[in-house]
Amino acid sequence: MALRQTTSAILVGAGQSTRMEGVDKIFAPVNGEPLILHSLKQFQKHPSVDHISLVLNSQNVEHGRQLIQNERWNKVHCISVGGARRQDSVRIGLSKLPQSDIIIVHDIARPLVDATLISRGLNAVQITGAATAILSIPDTLKSIGIDGHLDSIIIDRTTLRLVQTPQVFKHTVLEHAHNTVHNTVTDDTTMTELIGIRTESFEGSRLNFKVTTPEDLIIARAILQSKPQMDDANQVN
Repeated sequence: MALRQTTSAILVGAGQSTRMEGVDKIFAPVNGEPLILHSLKQFQKHPSVDHISLVLNSQNVEHGRQLIQNERWNKVHCISVGGARRQDSVRIGLSKLPQSDIIIVHDIARPLVDATLISRGLNAVQITGAATAILSIPDTLKSIGIDGHLDSIIIDRTTLRLVQTPQVFKHTVLEHAHNTVHNTVTDDTTMTELIGIRTESFEGSRLNFKVTTPEDLIIARAILQSKPQMDDANQVN
């Protein structure tokens, strides 16, 4: 019988919340608890996740350590100060983990991740060694000129997708990518693609949006407040 793969998660929240009008979104209250705990608890309780590496910025890392200590969540292996770029923060989080077969990378600011998404990623990563959650684009796409006017040409969206986290990797693949790719990229699948690894995709969720503005925070609060009723309705159906 094959041995179970060990799995670790890197939860990244080392940004400066520049679009949040002075609010530190990671610790903004959302339905009675800091936003950070909503995503963190999903990885804490997922049966396939063994260790969690939490990466925060220098201003809130001590707050994070105190919060985790109070919660007594045993899967949080380390809490680190992130780097200048997102990929630097992921690399720091990766370096602090014990040896694992699979690594999940997730943005803390996506508080509505759930066990289904995590499990989909863990299944998809077995195909190529790199996988990401994606969404189709329902809206019309157009480009904008330097004068601020829309171009008349509609961009074909049938082959375009929005990319979310979680993103899931074989440890060897992610480590090699971070040791090899030094130019700035926006996510880890871009790094693994640059070393020749094809990214497998899995279905994301419209609810799994990233909180980047005060308006997003309002939406997240409303959804999380109504989520117990949504879950009950889905069970009935």
